[in-house]
Amino acid sequence: MLMNSDSANKLVKQLESARGTLLAQERQVITYSFLQGEEPFKPPYNFSETQEKLGKLNEAIVALKHAINVFNTTTKLPDMDLTVDMALVRLPILTGMVSKLESMAGMLEKTRQTNIAAKAAEYTCRNFDGEEAKRAFLAAQEERKAIQQALNTVNMTETFEVSDSVMEALA
Repeated sequence: MLMNSDSANKLVKQLESARGTLLAQERQVITYSFLQGEEPFKPPYNFSETQEKLGKLNEAIVALKHAINVFNTTTKLPDMDLTVDMALVRLPILTGMVSKLESMAGMLEKTRQTNIAAKAAEYTCRNFDGEEAKRAFLAAQEERKAIQQALNTVNMTETFEVSDSVMEALA
Protein backbone atom coordinates (compact mmCIF):
# COMPACT_ATOMS: atom_id res chain seq x y z
CA MET A 1 0.00 0.00 0.00
CA LEU A 2 1.19 3.54 -0.73
CA MET A 3 1.41 6.02 2.12
CA ASN A 4 2.88 9.48 2.65
CA SER A 5 5.23 10.28 5.51
CA ASP A 6 2.65 12.29 7.43
CA SER A 7 0.17 9.39 7.40
CA ALA A 8 2.91 6.88 8.20
CA ASN A 9 4.05 8.84 11.26
CA LYS A 10 0.46 9.10 12.48
CA LEU A 11 0.04 5.36 11.97
CA VAL A 12 3.22 4.70 14.00
CA LYS A 13 1.66 6.65 16.88
CA GLN A 14 -1.56 4.67 16.49
CA LEU A 15 0.32 1.35 16.52
CA GLU A 16 2.38 2.40 19.54
CA SER A 17 -0.80 3.45 21.33
CA ALA A 18 -2.44 0.09 20.55
CA ARG A 19 0.66 -1.71 21.84
CA GLY A 20 0.67 0.40 25.02
CA THR A 21 -3.01 -0.30 25.61
CA LEU A 22 -2.53 -4.04 25.11
CA LEU A 23 0.48 -4.06 27.48
CA ALA A 24 -1.51 -2.15 30.12
CA GLN A 25 -4.39 -4.59 29.79
CA GLU A 26 -1.99 -7.51 30.03
CA ARG A 27 -0.42 -6.13 33.23
CA GLN A 28 -3.88 -6.11 34.83
CA VAL A 29 -4.65 -9.79 34.13
CA ILE A 30 -1.35 -11.68 34.30
CA THR A 31 -1.82 -12.29 38.00
CA TYR A 32 -4.74 -12.58 40.35
CA SER A 33 -5.06 -12.64 44.12
CA PHE A 34 -7.55 -14.05 46.59
CA LEU A 35 -7.84 -14.61 50.28
CA GLN A 36 -7.61 -18.05 51.80
CA GLY A 37 -11.03 -19.61 51.75
CA GLU A 38 -12.32 -17.36 48.98
CA GLU A 39 -13.35 -18.57 45.54
CA PRO A 40 -10.67 -17.05 43.26
CA PHE A 41 -11.72 -14.82 40.37
CA LYS A 42 -9.35 -15.65 37.56
CA PRO A 43 -9.52 -12.99 34.82
CA PRO A 44 -9.50 -14.27 31.24
CA TYR A 45 -6.02 -14.18 29.73
CA ASN A 46 -4.55 -16.05 26.80
CA PHE A 47 -0.76 -15.80 26.92
CA SER A 48 0.00 -17.02 23.39
CA GLU A 49 -2.78 -14.93 21.79
CA THR A 50 -1.61 -11.79 23.58
CA GLN A 51 2.04 -12.38 22.65
CA GLU A 52 1.02 -12.96 19.04
CA LYS A 53 -0.88 -9.64 18.96
CA LEU A 54 2.08 -7.84 20.56
CA GLY A 55 4.44 -9.48 18.06
CA LYS A 56 2.33 -8.29 15.12
CA LEU A 57 2.19 -4.77 16.51
CA ASN A 58 5.96 -4.75 17.12
CA GLU A 59 6.68 -6.05 13.61
CA ALA A 60 4.35 -3.45 12.09
CA ILE A 61 6.05 -0.64 14.02
CA VAL A 62 9.50 -1.84 12.94
CA ALA A 63 8.42 -2.19 9.29
CA LEU A 64 6.74 1.20 9.24
CA LYS A 65 9.60 3.04 10.95
CA HIS A 66 12.04 1.38 8.57
CA ALA A 67 9.97 2.50 5.57
CA ILE A 68 9.92 6.06 6.98
CA ASN A 69 13.70 5.97 7.55
CA VAL A 70 14.36 4.74 4.00
CA PHE A 71 12.06 7.47 2.67
CA ASN A 72 13.84 10.09 4.80
CA THR A 73 17.31 9.04 3.64
CA THR A 74 16.46 8.75 -0.06
CA THR A 75 13.97 11.56 -0.71
CA LYS A 76 15.34 14.98 -1.57
CA LEU A 77 13.51 18.18 -0.83
CA PRO A 78 12.40 20.00 -3.97
CA ASP A 79 14.94 22.55 -5.23
CA MET A 80 17.31 21.77 -2.34
CA ASP A 81 20.35 19.59 -2.03
CA LEU A 82 18.98 18.04 1.17
CA THR A 83 17.38 14.72 1.90
CA VAL A 84 14.54 14.66 4.44
CA ASP A 85 16.81 13.24 7.15
CA MET A 86 19.42 15.93 6.50
CA ALA A 87 16.70 18.58 6.74
CA LEU A 88 15.50 17.12 10.04
CA VAL A 89 19.03 17.53 11.42
CA ARG A 90 19.46 20.99 9.89
CA LEU A 91 16.24 22.45 11.35
CA PRO A 92 17.25 22.43 15.04
CA ILE A 93 20.64 23.85 14.08
CA LEU A 94 18.91 26.69 12.23
CA THR A 95 16.53 27.26 15.14
CA GLY A 96 19.52 27.76 17.45
CA MET A 97 21.18 30.05 14.91
CA VAL A 98 18.01 32.11 14.48
CA SER A 99 17.67 32.56 18.23
CA LYS A 100 21.31 33.59 18.68
CA LEU A 101 21.38 35.89 15.65
CA GLU A 102 18.08 37.54 16.62
CA SER A 103 19.61 38.41 19.98
CA MET A 104 22.77 39.73 18.33
CA ALA A 105 20.81 41.72 15.72
CA GLY A 106 18.88 43.47 18.49
CA MET A 107 21.96 44.31 20.52
CA LEU A 108 22.72 48.00 20.95
CA GLU A 109 26.06 49.28 19.69
CA LYS A 110 26.95 50.63 23.13
CA THR A 111 25.38 50.29 26.57
CA ARG A 112 26.22 51.92 29.85
CA GLN A 113 25.94 50.66 33.40
CA THR A 114 26.95 52.35 36.60
CA ASN A 115 29.65 50.44 38.46
CA ILE A 116 28.98 51.45 42.06
CA ALA A 117 32.16 49.84 43.40
CA ALA A 118 34.34 51.74 40.92
CA LYS A 119 32.18 54.90 41.14
CA ALA A 120 32.28 55.12 37.36
CA ALA A 121 30.26 54.27 34.29
CA GLU A 122 31.01 50.95 32.61
CA TYR A 123 30.46 50.74 28.87
CA THR A 124 29.80 47.59 26.91
CA CYS A 125 30.33 47.83 23.17
CA ARG A 126 29.13 45.51 20.46
CA ASN A 127 32.10 43.84 18.74
CA PHE A 128 30.42 43.17 15.39
CA ASP A 129 28.43 44.92 12.69
CA GLY A 130 24.77 44.99 13.73
CA GLU A 131 23.56 45.11 10.12
CA GLU A 132 25.63 42.05 9.27
CA ALA A 133 24.03 40.21 12.21
CA LYS A 134 20.58 41.32 11.04
CA ARG A 135 21.25 40.03 7.50
CA ALA A 136 22.52 36.70 8.89
CA PHE A 137 19.44 36.45 11.13
CA LEU A 138 17.07 37.07 8.21
CA ALA A 139 18.94 34.58 6.01
CA ALA A 140 18.84 31.84 8.68
CA GLN A 141 15.18 32.56 9.33
CA GLU A 142 14.40 32.35 5.60
CA GLU A 143 16.35 29.09 5.21
CA ARG A 144 14.50 27.56 8.16
CA LYS A 145 11.15 28.60 6.71
CA ALA A 146 12.03 27.22 3.25
CA ILE A 147 13.12 23.87 4.71
CA GLN A 148 9.99 23.62 6.87
CA GLN A 149 7.76 24.36 3.88
CA ALA A 150 9.61 21.86 1.67
CA LEU A 151 9.35 19.20 4.39
CA ASN A 152 5.63 19.83 4.76
CA THR A 153 5.15 19.48 1.00
CA VAL A 154 7.20 16.29 0.73
CA ASN A 155 5.60 14.72 3.82
CA MET A 156 2.12 15.32 2.42
CA THR A 157 2.67 14.58 -1.27
CA GLU A 158 5.43 11.99 -1.74
CA THR A 159 4.44 8.39 -1.14
CA PHE A 160 6.27 5.14 -0.44
CA GLU A 161 5.32 1.49 -0.24
CA VAL A 162 4.24 0.05 3.10
CA SER A 163 3.49 -3.62 3.69
CA ASP A 164 -0.20 -4.50 4.00
CA SER A 165 0.68 -6.40 7.20
CA VAL A 166 1.12 -3.02 8.92
CA MET A 167 -2.62 -2.33 8.68
CA GLU A 168 -3.46 -5.91 9.60
CA ALA A 169 -1.69 -5.42 12.94
CA LEU A 170 -4.41 -2.96 13.96
CA ALA A 171 -7.22 -5.41 13.23
